[in-house]
Amino acid sequence: MAEAPLRISAKSLGALAVPDFCPRCLWIQLHAERLPFQIFPGIFSSIDSYTKKVIHHLLDAHGQAPAWLAGLGELRGYRDQADLHHSRFRFLDGASNVLLTGMPDDVLRLANGDELLVDYKTSRYTSAQDGMMPVYRTQLNGYAFIARQLGWPVNGVALVYFEPATGEEPAGDPLNHKPDGFALGFAARLVPLELDLGSIPPLLLAARRLYDLPAPPAGVDGCKDCAAVDEIAAFVT
Repeated sequence: MAEAPLRISAKSLGALAVPDFCPRCLWIQLHAERLPFQIFPGIFSSIDSYTKKVIHHLLDAHGQAPAWLAGLGELRGYRDQADLHHSRFRFLDGASNVLLTGMPDDVLRLANGDELLVDYKTSRYTSAQDGMMPVYRTQLNGYAFIARQLGWPVNGVALVYFEPATGEEPAGDPLNHKPDGFALGFAARLVPLELDLGSIPPLLLAARRLYDLPAPPAGVDGCKDCAAVDEIAAFVT
């Protein structure tokens, strides 16, 4: 019987790109169908959906990007969101027998026919975000890797941070005061990343080797997640 493919998201694959990643934590993540205590606030999904609607509306209405996205190039359109669903957006790598999946936030079309894969972040760009860059680079390059295998002309990847305007000035601006509530503005900050498709196949092989271990490997010293798992295990046994 053929070995079953390992399914992994491009985001999870990014854990392997972190210099001090914990192999024990990733082994557990790859083997567990569902992990507890992973709650993602619904407000961020709503903001993400609204962000795309605003950008797509502006592209449809004007045929070009708003000024605050001009740094990404001459944008002219975008791919249908249905193309980005994980049921379609996937690739089975024969060398590693890993099914790489994901759901990119957006794929924008440039005037020259190329496409740009972007991920929207509702967050301020801080030093903590810098620490996440190895994960984000792998995640977006994983998406780009899938896109290329599907025949899409993706030739760039970028992060777009939408930083909330929460200072005293916008809080006191009458334009932000509405009869039924208030308006919260966001400022775009563009962070282009290097396109490095060659980094993905070795990580797929590494993920497969880790998954195939019969038992979880040792964790890294000082891993807080490992400590939490051990504490829970001790509590329930």
